[in-house]
Order: sequence, then structure tokens, then C-alpha cells
Amino acid sequence: MTSSNNFSLCFQPLCARRLASTAFASFADDFSVSSRSPCWSSALFVLSSFTPVTFPLPFFLTLNPDARTSRKGRQRSLLFGLRKRKTPDMDSYWDELNDRLSLSRMVNDTVIKGMDEYETRLYHQTVFIKNSNKNWQKKASELKAVRDELHAIMEEVNNHENFEEWTVTKRKDHFPAKVLGNHNFPSQPEENETMLMEKSGDSGENMLDFAHLNHMNKEELLFYLKTEMTKMRRRHDSALLEKTEELFRLKREFLKERGSSVLRKDKELEHLREKVPGFILKLDEILVENETLLELYNYDDELQSFKEKNCSLISENKRVRNLLMEKTSELKCLSAQISDAANQKALHSSAEANYLSQLRKLASVVEDVKTETNFRDQLCNIILRGLIDEHRWVMQDTEINIKLLMEINTTIYRGVICDAITCMNPTISRYSKEKLSLEALLLQKETALRSEFEEKCKLKQDVASLSSSMKEKENLNMSFEATLLEKENALRLEIEKNCKLKQVIASISSSLKEKDKLASESGSTLMQQKQQLDIVHRELNMLRDHKSMQEEQLSSCKLELISLTSRLNKTLQQNHNYELELDKLNKKLKLVSDALKEEETQKTMLLGVIEEKDGEQVKQLRSISESMMELSKGFVDLERHLIESSKRNESRSVFLSF
Repeated sequence: MTSSNNFSLCFQPLCARRLASTAFASFADDFSVSSRSPCWSSALFVLSSFTPVTFPLPFFLTLNPDARTSRKGRQRSLLFGLRKRKTPDMDSYWDELNDRLSLSRMVNDTVIKGMDEYETRLYHQTVFIKNSNKNWQKKASELKAVRDELHAIMEEVNNHENFEEWTVTKRKDHFPAKVLGNHNFPSQPEENETMLMEKSGDSGENMLDFAHLNHMNKEELLFYLKTEMTKMRRRHDSALLEKTEELFRLKREFLKERGSSVLRKDKELEHLREKVPGFILKLDEILVENETLLELYNYDDELQSFKEKNCSLISENKRVRNLLMEKTSELKCLSAQISDAANQKALHSSAEANYLSQLRKLASVVEDVKTETNFRDQLCNIILRGLIDEHRWVMQDTEINIKLLMEINTTIYRGVICDAITCMNPTISRYSKEKLSLEALLLQKETALRSEFEEKCKLKQDVASLSSSMKEKENLNMSFEATLLEKENALRLEIEKNCKLKQVIASISSSLKEKDKLASESGSTLMQQKQQLDIVHRELNMLRDHKSMQEEQLSSCKLELISLTSRLNKTLQQNHNYELELDKLNKKLKLVSDALKEEETQKTMLLGVIEEKDGEQVKQLRSISESMMELSKGFVDLERHLIESSKRNESRSVFLSF
């Protein structure tokens, strides 16, 4: 589109402004509007600055054909053209004034929008503040209720502690002095009363501080509430920690004294434990709403900045309005001066001499414009043809280069892929065969190891059974020996029985020796099996190392394949980028072709406009020539009448002289 705009700027004819001024002057005459007013003069200046492409002039020339042909309309248009030539500063001044007016309108619109936004924000914020005040009143009442509940809980806890103290004092009489000396029970009820008085004094101080909240600002109130809430939370947490520590201490102390009382105390304190999380949740909600109030404070800062901006905009608007008033007064004075000057020029203009000189000038200007337009058309055609040819050559070269690069890349990558595939296929097949063979060997080894392991488990079971039987027999021997020692004095008389027993013992010892031999043989077999297992483990480790080496080789091959695939992806991306570039170039070609078509249409439009203007100028010249012929005929008639009258006068004078 920029090329079309440049092309339209190159073909601005020199007579466009003059024709626009004459046409609009005739248009003003048709609609009974004086061309001396400043509004029409500014409009004429704007129309005279247009190009014939953006605002075609035959539209104005076809409004009233009678005014075009009339001599008075032509005279006024020529006078207006001369007047516009002599006042170029007023045109710039009118442009500046229009810019100022548009700027003032923009400023007024922005100020009105800002005021509307300010009012809406103020309304929303007032509603929000009212709601927040209501919420804060509710929360204050909730805080009071929470404080009362905490006070009631403390009283219950204190009553419970007093009851426990009473029970402890009652049981001190039953326990010894040492046990009571190790435990530190609260013996005086006055300490609890002092603690309650201190807490009640703290609550009274808080109530007095709450009375001072009405005299505080919003920031101070927020800060005070935040600090008080943190203090209350800390106090609450510390009180909870103290109570839990006391409870656990009392439990530890009384677990030794009584066992069932712990459950009773837990049941008594369960309702207190259930209430504490609810109080903590309420305090957390209050803290969250405190954070929302802090965000409201940030909105106040934004409102203050917005008010300052609004004041600055209002001051600027006032200044611009004052400037506009001054400029309008100046414009009124200037328009009055211009109207006076136009009246004087209209009264003191010499009609026929100026018209003849202006017609000659216009004819020369028309010829110059025709020559210039023809020359410019030829130059533009030559330049456009050269640019189109250069662009075609460049596009052909780029297409050839892209095709060559695509063919080269495809051949290179096909060769690389084929080489990689040919190199990888035997290695992959070899590795797959080795892997299958290794897997078969591993399966065989695993089956053998499983069978050996089962045999070893069986042997271990046999050895365990033998060891258990040996232990039983040893125990029996020990029992026999004990019985023999006990009954030595009683069995001296029974030697025969003792001999039999000795024989039995000898047989048992022989059997034990045989069993020891069997155990030693089984231990040697176990050692041999352990050695075999170690050998098998070594072989397995060797196989695993070999397998890891093969896996590393396979991983390296996979990495090579990944690199090749990445290269292929890169090449595909490059091809895609080349395709995108080709699409972009095709789009550019389409745009250039569209621009050329638009330029050709504009050229045709320009040629039509120029032809229309030429026809109109020819008509004007014909009318001028006809008027000149009429004037010349009038002059010839006058000369003939003068000659005839002079001859008559001469004849009369001659006749009278005689």
C-alpha cells in the first residue's frame, strides 16, 4: 500500500488546486454562499490541497453546469484563486486552529470520562466503607463475646484447679512425706485469686483503650487493631501452652497415684479443647478482614493521586479554553480585515486587461502541466518496468537457489541415512543374537542355581534336624549324668544295673561320634557347595559385566541414532523454513501484483480525470475564443462605424467648407 501512496503522490498535477478553487467557487455561487466567509475559505483551502486521486474534481464541476459556463462564475473563481495566492498564512492559521479545536475536544472528553470514573469509584468506595464499618461493628461485638467466653473458660479451669487442689490436700494425709516433697502442688488458693485479678485488670485496661478508638484516625485505628489482635493471639497461644504443660505435668504426677482419674480429667477437658479451635478460627477471620482494610488504605492513595490528576486536567482545560477564546477573537478581527480587503479588491479590479493576462497565463500553465504529466507518466512507467523486471530476476534466482539447496540436502541426508542404516544393521543383529544367547545362558544358570539352592535348603533342614536331635541327646546325657551323680551312693549295690547303663552310655556315645562324623562330612559338603556358589556368582558377575558393556554399546548406538534423527529433524525444519520463505515470497509477489494492479487502476483513473479536465479546459478555451471572436467582431464593427462616421464627418466638413 505504501507503493500505491507514493505513486499517487508522484502524479499530483499542478492545476489541481486552481481547478478545485474555481469549481468550489461556482458551487458556492449556486448555493448562495459568499466566498468571503472564513469557514468557506478554510474549506476551499482543504479542498485545494486534495489530490485528484483521493477527491475527484468532476464531482464539483457537475453540480451546476450553468455556473461553469457563465462568465460571472469564471470571474469570481479567478478572483478567489488570486485571493488565495496572496493569503497563504491564513491557511496555516486555520489548520492550527482546527488542531487546537480537536485537541480541546479530546481534553474535554478525557476530563468528562475522568470525572465519571471518579464519581463511580467514590460511590463504590463509600458503599464499601459503610459495609466495612458495619462489619467492624459486628466483629467488635464478636470480640466481646469471645472475650466473655474466654473469661468463662478461665473461670471453669480455675474452678477445676481449685477442686484438684482440694483433692490433693485431702490426699496428702494418705501419702508419705517423700512423695509430697517431690511434687509441687499449688497449696494456696490466694494465688489463683491474684491471677484472676490481674487478668481482670488487663481486660479493664483493654476496655479503656477501646474507648479511645473513637478519637483515632483510620491509619492509627488499623495499626492499633492489628497490634491488639497479634497481642491477643500471642496471649492466647501462651495461655494454651501453659495450660497444656500444666495438664501434662499433672497427668505425669497423678498417673502414679491413680490410674482411672486421668480418663476422667480428659473427659472433663474435652469440651474445653473443642472450643479453643473455634476461637482461633474467629480470630483468623478478623485478621483476614484487617488485611482487606489495609487494601482500602491503598485505594485512598489512588484516589488522592486521581484527584491531583483531575485538578491538573481541569487547569489545562481552562488554559486551552482561554487560548481558544483569544484565537477566536483574533480570527474575527482577521476575517473582518480580509472581508474589507476583498471588497476593496472587488471594487478596484480592472476587468478586461487582467482577464486577458490571466487567460494567457492559464493557457501556458495548462501546456506546462500537460508536458509535465506526460513526462512523469513515462518516467513512472520506465521505473515500474525496471523494478518489476529486477524483482522477477531476483525471484527466479532465489527459486533456483532454493531448489538446488533442497536437492543437495535431500541427496546428502539420504546418503547419510543409508550409510547409518547399513552400518547399524549388522551390529544390531549381532548384538541381538548375542543378547539372546546370553539370555538363554542366564536362564540355564538360573535354573541350575535354583535347583542347587533347593538342595542346599533341604540339606540345611537336615542339618537343623540333626542339630536339634544332638541337642536333645546332650540334654538327656546331662540329665543322666545328674541322675547318676545323685544316685551314686544309692546304686553302689546295683553294679550290674550300672554296668548295663555304662554299656548303654557307650553305645550312645558311639552313635554320637557317628553323628559328629556325619555332621563334619555335611559341613565339608556345605563348604564345597559354598565354593561352587562363589564360582557361580563370579560367572554371573562376569556375565552381568558383559551385559552392561553390551548395553553401553547399545546406548551409544541409540545416541548415534538419536543424533541422526535430530539431524533429520533439523533438515526437515530447514526445509519447512524454506517452504515458509517461499510462501512469504509468493505472498510478497501477490502483494506486488495487487499493488501494480491498483497502480494501473489509479493510472486509468488519472488518465480519465486528466482527459475530463482536458475536455473541460478545451471547452473553456473554446468559450474564451468565442468571446474573443465576439469582442474582435465588436471591435471591427466599432472601427467600421468609426471610419464611416469619420468619413461622414469629413464629407460634411468638406461640404460645409464649400
